Amino acid sequence: MDLYKINQSKNSLNKVRVSSFNIERELQDLIENNLELVLGIQFIVSEFTVGHYRLDTVAYDSEVRAFVIIEYKRTSKDSVVDQGTAYLNTLLQHKADFTLAYNEKLGARARVADFDWTQTRVVFIAGSYTNYQKDAIDNPNLPIELYEARKLRMAI
Repeated sequence: MDLYKINQSKNSLNKVRVSSFNIERELQDLIENNLELVLGIQFIVSEFTVGHYRLDTVAYDSEVRAFVIIEYKRTSKDSVVDQGTAYLNTLLQHKADFTLAYNEKLGARARVADFDWTQTRVVFIAGSYTNYQKDAIDNPNLPIELYEARKLRMAI
């Protein structure tokens, strides 16, 4: 379905063009700079290396006292469920590293016991997802969320 923007002065519609982000980092920077507005969570660290992995963004959800790992994907062909599960497992194996990152960012003195590790989740943000990916995360016991992000521009 096409999208249109209303031109109030001319009482007409202008078509809006939908496009994807050219590079993953462009999307990552946009989301990280607007995390509280977009997802209601606090930015902690970008490109966080822990265990065998480098996590795109680590954030904190103060409402549930838990960490949120955010991963960005350019295409729907990239893996999400196995990557998300691996990241959750890594977080639970490296709680002290996440606590230290939190303390360094916020100047806090939190302890590992201060967080609710059962509320941790992984968020993927991409232009689109396959039906298999959408079906795979449709499980209330799997703390993985999928969000789609696209650019909207006025068509010329």
